[in-house]
This record gives sequence, structure tokens and C-alpha cells, in this order.
Amino acid sequence: MVAITSGLKTAFPQDQNLHTFLFSNPLQHHPNHFADRYPDHTFDATPIPEQRPILVHDGTGAQLSWARLRADSLRLARSLQILTGAPAAFVSDPKRPREPIHAPRTTVLLHIPNGMVWPLVALGTVAANLTVCPISTYLSPRELAYILAKARPQVLFTTVGAEGELPLRKALQLLLDSPPTDNGQVKAAEIQAWARQLARDWDESKAARLEKSNQVPFLRRRVWTVDVSSGMDYYGNNVNRHGVASAYDPRDWTHLLLPPPGTKGEGSIASLDRPAFTPAPMTPEEQQRRIAFVLWSSGTTGQSKGVLISHRALVSNTLGVWDTNPHFSGTSRGANGGGERWITLAPWYHVYGLATVLLPTVAFGTTLIIPASPKFDLGYYLGLVTRYRATFSHIAPAVAVALRSCPHLDPAAPQSKGIDLSSIAAFLTGGAPVPVEVVRKVYERTGKYIQLGYGTTETCSTSQTGGLGLDADGKVVRDELGSAGFPCPNTDIQIRPLPGTSQQQSEHRQEEIRAVSRQARARGERAPLNPGVVGEVLIRAPAVMSGYFSGLSSETHSALDVELTAGAFTDDGWYRSGDEGCLDANGRLWITGRTKELIKVKGFQVPPAELDDLFATHPELVDAAATGFIEDASTGEEQVLLLVVPKDKSALSQEAKMHELAHRLHTWVGDKTAYYKWPSWYLFAESAPRNPTGKLLRKDIAASKGHRVQIVRQSRKVIAPGAVAKL
Repeated sequence: MVAITSGLKTAFPQDQNLHTFLFSNPLQHHPNHFADRYPDHTFDATPIPEQRPILVHDGTGAQLSWARLRADSLRLARSLQILTGAPAAFVSDPKRPREPIHAPRTTVLLHIPNGMVWPLVALGTVAANLTVCPISTYLSPRELAYILAKARPQVLFTTVGAEGELPLRKALQLLLDSPPTDNGQVKAAEIQAWARQLARDWDESKAARLEKSNQVPFLRRRVWTVDVSSGMDYYGNNVNRHGVASAYDPRDWTHLLLPPPGTKGEGSIASLDRPAFTPAPMTPEEQQRRIAFVLWSSGTTGQSKGVLISHRALVSNTLGVWDTNPHFSGTSRGANGGGERWITLAPWYHVYGLATVLLPTVAFGTTLIIPASPKFDLGYYLGLVTRYRATFSHIAPAVAVALRSCPHLDPAAPQSKGIDLSSIAAFLTGGAPVPVEVVRKVYERTGKYIQLGYGTTETCSTSQTGGLGLDADGKVVRDELGSAGFPCPNTDIQIRPLPGTSQQQSEHRQEEIRAVSRQARARGERAPLNPGVVGEVLIRAPAVMSGYFSGLSSETHSALDVELTAGAFTDDGWYRSGDEGCLDANGRLWITGRTKELIKVKGFQVPPAELDDLFATHPELVDAAATGFIEDASTGEEQVLLLVVPKDKSALSQEAKMHELAHRLHTWVGDKTAYYKWPSWYLFAESAPRNPTGKLLRKDIAASKGHRVQIVRQSRKVIAPGAVAKL
């Protein structure tokens, strides 16, 4: 018993490098499938203007045009391919047509925040048929060390100082000081050899900087820096177009814009009219197999998994984003000069920021505004939307919840002065569920619908509500409010009962959801209309990942972790999302629960098993177990709840001791993991819920008897334990 729904079937180029595709004006002659309702959803056979600003930094005023982004990314491609060596020539393998092509030797790691440099490096990397490995700048040295050992990149980009070089170097030192055990299929000796060589090259480059010397061989300069703290403007007015830091720092990334030593034109500034590098053509098989990005997804097994995303997956996904959003306009259409204008919030190392915002920006000719600071401020963000007349708003679930009651949208409040959201067609949120009533309340306040994006790192983006959902006058009730909408183009979604579920159990669960839906609709709330079978959401699409990274090179072994990948797919090739859902009578997808244990905190993924293992090492604890906890059902926001069993059992009867231990635990975890993984609640209990064989019953943690201590985090650095509650 299964249910299937499919998205629009559209053609996409299957013989292009991702860089080639993005800069090919792919929508110039693309048909408008929604011409009757959205006549501006077209490029009218005209190309993107070459001088159209693609990136605009609100802090410095710097702008990067479409033509300059293309030209400078090709300059970087030229330098990066010399640093890594050309990737192995493609060889067709009819016996393994889907075997991913990826090697640490051709990996470029990005450990930098959103900014003008990030897209240049990423696009230059894929143009050279190398692989981009972007990672969060919030990771601790311990977390960075794990990814470094797995990815073993040939070239690394990080920021100058305490936010970049320091934690990354600490991570490398952890690998040097504590020889790792075999990391999956990668031998410890190989990891150690890589770490020692990188440390030597890094230290030599650092010494050269201190001596103001540029004598380090080019191929030994593997760690490149970006200065984001000095106010330097690489692309602003009256600034040397090849950077201002390169004059005194041989590690500054702007050196890579010049022809490398020993190549034609060394030390010269090439014309923008002549491409510095030409991406190699691809066959359809190579496009499907060659990996463009390795993204890191936190699963439920404790450690991040490297997700292999091919050129084809991102080509297909980018066109899917356009065809799923008919309110987007081409550069020759729309108000205020035509085209899209977006504000970028989501980090680009995250699939939401990368596949839904950044890459479509290049293909669509969007003007993307980069906020002056990565620190989010709602008033500042709404001011950016107003000032730049943004056409669409990509937000996080926490922002959606804030919009429901913030004073910035209250005409009587002084914070609302100058705020005007009339230019945006709608909001889009992703990364975690948003309660239906939040969607409705924001619509009542703004007249704008919040589309609920659905997808995972492994699927790029899978299902989004087609169109704007609610009519402009708000008088027509729409059944899709609260659903994830229809599948993206070229995407099939199947609902299949979980393995081991009997037909009777499946029918009981379906009737349960139907009864809840009928009751909700009778109250005037939005819920699935006549939902079908309830089960796991399965996905099949060109945008689905090639698999999980083994840590090995495809040049000598298989880059695919066969066992881990097999667990993510059904025997007949469907990706298992781990979510429970159903399809309504119109074929829209509704998410009804999760079959996996992943905690989602403000859009960030938190694997509970990782916290279990981490806190189990604390000397004052006997046991620890994490789970997600929703304190306020009206917001639907998850927090991390950590059950702890103290060694000193007297603490369980003394609130002061629990209070003090919670403070010590929270201080201890502060530098061991990213801030969004820090527990908000500590549950002190006699023991963790386990079955007779000792297996943790995670679903029972929140209901365990004990005392809860809430931690009120005033900032990422300052914490304060709050009230103690007895359950």
C-alpha cells in the first residue's frame, strides 16, 4: 500500500559543468509554464545583463557584477587547478554508471562566512572540476578535526585570526597530538601523514608572512586567508582590483586572481574579456558522477556525514527552484527595473543557503544583498527588505515565529516606522517545521504567505508549495496552508509504510490522521483533505545525493560509503527521508512526524547521539541522553533537553547542587561543540530510560521523572542557570 505524487517533468542540460550551466543564461529561452497567472515569469529570450549587480554588500557598498563574478571565478579556477593538480581524466564505466568521482586531492575546503569571496571560491572550484567542501565557522576544534580527518582537503580557505585560523589550526593540532583511530575506511596513518604535511606547509607560509617574504613555493601555499575584520573592500570603489592585503600577506586569497608562477602572463592582469580558464565539457555520465560539493549533514548516529552532491543534482535543482516559484521574474520583467532582489540570511555551507539561494542567484541574475554583519537583527533585516525593495524573503523558522508578534509590523509601534514589505511576493522558510497558526498570523499581519520548504541535505530541495498559496484578497480558503506543497519538477514522492508495519497498523494510523484532520478542519483550521496512506516519505529525483563519502579517493578506491549509503535508500532506489507524512486528496505533501531522532534547533541539525557520547565523558556523570523538547507548542520550536545521571546521587535531592552542576556542565560544553547544540534544559534523573538489552529509549526521555534545570543563554559566551522544576 503506497501513494505517489510527481512534480512537473522538465528538461535540463545533462552535459554541462555546474559553472558552465549557471553562467549560460539557462532561462533565456526557458518556457513559462504559468504564463496565464504569472506573465513576468520569463526572460523574454534576453540574456542577463553582464553588468547586473549579483552581489551587493550592505556594509561596504561593494558590488560584484554578473560578468565580474564569472571572470574572477575562472581566474580562481586556473589557480586552484594548479594547486591541486588536474582531476583524473574521466573514464566511462558501464558497469558502475553512478559511481561518484571525488578525491581528497582535489578538495577545496571553505571555512569562511557569507561574503563577497565565498561564491568566487566555490564557483571557481566547480569550474575546475574540483570539489567544494564548505563547513560552518561555528564548529569547535574537536568538530573541525573530525571533518579534516575525513575530507583531507588539498587547499583550505579560512578567515584571518581568532574566528578562522585559530580554531582550524587547533583542529589540525588535535590530529597531530592525538593520533586518530581509523576514520571509517581511512587508515589512521594516512590521516597523520596528511596532517603533518599540511602543518609543515601552513607553518612555512605563516613564517613567510611574518618575514614579509613571498618566497614560499606556490604549491606549498595551501592555506589561504580572507580578512573580514579589517574593513577591506576587495570590490569597492578606488580599491586595487586584485586586493589590498596581498601586498604584505603571501597567504591572502587575492594572489589566486593572478596567473600562478610559471604560467603564461605571470604577474600580469589579464583582460576581463578573455576567460582565464575554460571549464571542460562533460558527458551526461560524468555530470551524474562527478561531485561538485561535499556537504556535511548531522545524522542520528553521532557524527557528521559527508553528502556527495553531483553537478547534475545541482543543475537539476536550480531549474527546479525556478519552476517551483512562478512569482519569480526575469531580469527584463517585473517592477523596479526587473529581476529578483533577495537578502541572504542562511549560511551558504547549509543546503538551504546554497541550493535555494546562492546558486539560483547566478542562474536567475538575482541581485543578492549580503547583510553587513552575520549577527541577525530583525529590525535591520526588515529595513534591508524595505530599502532594497526585495522581491522575495528567505527566512528561518525562528524568524517566521518572530514575525507573528514583533512590534516592527505593528503600525502603532515606533519600531514599524519606515518598514514596508509590499515589494516581496512571499516568504519561504525551511530547516524545521513552522506551526500553521504562525503562517496564518503572519499572513494576517503582512498579506504575505509563508511557503514551507521541505527537503534535506541529501535531496537539495524537494518539495515547495507551488504559487503563493493564498489569494491576494485572503477570502478564498486554500487547503495547502500548512502543507509542504507539491514536489519540485522531476521529483517523485512516495509514501510507504515503514518496514515491519502490518496492514492493520497502517490502516489504524491513516484513520488516526484522518480523524485529527477532520476535527481540525471542522474548527476552521488547515489540515490534510482526505489524507491517504501515512508512512515514511520517500524521494526519487536527479537532485538526490550520489551517496555518503567514504573518506577514500575514487582515483584508487571507492568514494562511496556503500554500507552507510545503502541504509539511506530502499532496495528499489528511493531515498528514505526519515520523516512520516501523507498526501492529501490533491497530491500535496503533509509532514506528520519524524521517524528519525534528529533535533532541529532554529534550523540547525543536532544529532542527539553526538551529545550522548560527549557528555558521557564528563567526570561528574554516570550517563547522559539527549532529545528534542518543545516548551511552547504555539511556536513549535525545538530545544535540546539533556537527561543526566550524576555520580553524586545526593545531588538529586538538593536543588542547589543540581543548579551548580548544570552551570558546570554548560560551561564545560561551551568550547566543545557548536552553540546551537548546547542543551537548554538539564533533566536530573536516577537513570536513563532503556530496554532490557540496554538500548536507549530516546522517545521516553522527556517523560522521565526528575528535576529540570533551565539554562537561559544570554549570549554565546554568557550563560545563566534558570529555575529548577520538579516533574
